[in-house]
Amino acid sequence: MQTRKRRWPVAFEGILANLVLGILYTWSVFRSPLLVLYPEWTNGMLSIVFGVHQIFTCLGIMTAGYLSKRISMRKLFFCFACMALIGLGGIALLPASMPQLSYVLLLFLFSVVAATGVGFGINVIQSSTLAWFPDHTGFVSGALYMALGMSAFVMAALSGVTIPAFGIKAAIAIVGGIVFIVSMLILADRKAVCLPALTDAQKAEGKQRTGMTTREMLKTPAFWLLFLWNGCMRGAGFILLEHAADIAIAFAASALIGMLIAPANGFGSLSLGALLDRLGLKRNILVVCVLIAVSTISLIIGGQTGTTALIVLGLILGGISYGGSTSTYAAGIKVAFGEKHFSSNFGIANFTIFFGAIISSFSGGILDAMGGEYERSIFVMLAVLLVPVLICGIAFQFFAPKKENNAEKQKCEN
Repeated sequence: MQTRKRRWPVAFEGILANLVLGILYTWSVFRSPLLVLYPEWTNGMLSIVFGVHQIFTCLGIMTAGYLSKRISMRKLFFCFACMALIGLGGIALLPASMPQLSYVLLLFLFSVVAATGVGFGINVIQSSTLAWFPDHTGFVSGALYMALGMSAFVMAALSGVTIPAFGIKAAIAIVGGIVFIVSMLILADRKAVCLPALTDAQKAEGKQRTGMTTREMLKTPAFWLLFLWNGCMRGAGFILLEHAADIAIAFAASALIGMLIAPANGFGSLSLGALLDRLGLKRNILVVCVLIAVSTISLIIGGQTGTTALIVLGLILGGISYGGSTSTYAAGIKVAFGEKHFSSNFGIANFTIFFGAIISSFSGGILDAMGGEYERSIFVMLAVLLVPVLICGIAFQFFAPKKENNAEKQKCEN
């Protein structure tokens, strides 16, 4: 079967996988019910759970990049499915009468086991799917991250039904079961979650995948500018994702309106990912910078004036810019530094999750310290993060690789 015809089922399977890989980003919906069930917990404690989960997701992505040289991607994806089932399903067993023990178990199950598994899945799907599309790297990367964003919205809507019916602990466990079932359906296709083999024509021409090693990549100023830019964008995105539902409620909107940030995130991933294929990496970064700047300004003005429309606009634009930054960053690593070592390079590059998680882990404590006033806490944090985002985005225009990697210019065989 010709490569071009075979690759579209791969894209579909990658998108389906990402529709379950985004389940942990529904944390914003879980927060309030958990605080009701465990009134001894605080916003600061739950922000730590979210922050630690981001750290272990990052470690999972990096570890999968290392293990992919020794273990097949299908086995790594199966590990993700099992860890998600155990991590989320185990939450149903948390004792309501022992809040301290339950908090420790929540940290372990949600933030370590499930998050590490999700990291495995993200690396495997991103690496295996993008390898089939050297001519549409930005678009496919955007489609994958769009699925991640839509996952959070779909799971949030599902949780809105299951939480009242079964309680918060059982609702989270149900999500874990859904993740496992969908993952097994994907793995039922033996050709799923695999790298494409070189065609006979490519082998005859002596073509090979090319690109910088991780060590070479780490020596370039372009990488570190991308890293800091995306790290600050992730910090802003994590803060908005964590508090979106509560922000909307605080300014006279519904929690589901606040969770529009999730499909906005997906739209930004797809649209700005596709735009990267046309504009190139440098210009796409500038577009993201403009969007996050407008989002921050809208939230600050909306917070000071109490204007619900501006708050909703700020959340939506924040979701679009965050989604655009993730797809741009993932595709940018492949475009700028090549395909050959993309899995390990992607794993290291995603330490921006760790960077962003550290930033976002302070958001709940700062919110508590400011008496729950978002305009004096969350919105100020976003304004502070905007400064390095703009500086790194502009500086990258001068340090970006002068030519795209030759491997990215190759088209799939007709």
